[in-house]
Amino acid sequence: MKAHQKGFSLIETLVSLGLLASLLSLAMGLRTATNRNNIRSSKIESERNILENTLEKVLAARYEELPGAEINPGLKTVAIGEHSLYVTSAAE
Repeated sequence: MKAHQKGFSLIETLVSLGLLASLLSLAMGLRTATNRNNIRSSKIESERNILENTLEKVLAARYEELPGAEINPGLKTVAIGEHSLYVTSAAE
């Protein structure tokens, strides 16, 4: 560029717009990954709370009052969502 000209050339403008577009696409990718991780963390926290609440109920209940199928004498399986919890009767 000559000393008496002011402003940017077309090439300089296009290069800077290309760099800006690249940076914006990287930022959007990071934002998407962050949102995905936040959703995953929320689901894990929710499942943990459900398991914790169910476990507290199981520990507070008597063996005879527990829902679930007795698969062996003194051993029941209690369904918790997609998971199963095996509970044994305590010797009294």
